[in-house]
Amino acid sequence: LGTAAEYGPAPPLTSEDYPPQPQSFYGASKLAQTQLAQMASSQWKLPVFSLRLFNVIGPGLPAHYFLGSLARRFVQQPRGSVFPLSNPDATRDFVDVRDVAQAVELLVRGGGTPGIINVCTGQETTLRMAGSYLAELAGQQLVDSRAEGVARVQVSRSAGDPRRLSAWGWQPRFTWQESIRDLWEALCRTEQAKS
Repeated sequence: LGTAAEYGPAPPLTSEDYPPQPQSFYGASKLAQTQLAQMASSQWKLPVFSLRLFNVIGPGLPAHYFLGSLARRFVQQPRGSVFPLSNPDATRDFVDVRDVAQAVELLVRGGGTPGIINVCTGQETTLRMAGSYLAELAGQQLVDSRAEGVARVQVSRSAGDPRRLSAWGWQPRFTWQESIRDLWEALCRTEQAKS
């Protein structure tokens, strides 16, 4: 499993043929993983699928991701709190974790040709839209801030081209709004169970 971070700054809709230019250690390490997988595929004639996941969201999202971190901050603060959001106009291609699992299952069961495959929706959503929707669910408020805030963004726009995966019968089943709602509800249930 790879990542859209392997592409670095790339024009939406980024296809699998776009030359990777990672801008972070994470993206560079994932690109190295992809290149090693491609070498193994070539040398040992192995059918290797390198899935480049875009911004995975949904229930159970860890705290080191933007929306996972924001949701946990909302849970910890009183309703009506105000949170700054830096880089509100940055965009991401949010794909539900359950749709990612469906893509992996499809390919494992022989649904496509090995190689690099984007797992994405092809839709750009601003961090403002995603964060504000989560804030509304939580009864909190976001304000735009160009200063230090809840998001650190290295790539201003990100959206993948899903056509290669879609050609094998995959379609996302969840909207980003459903994913964020399910993320929030799962986190609330977890917090209630701790009380």
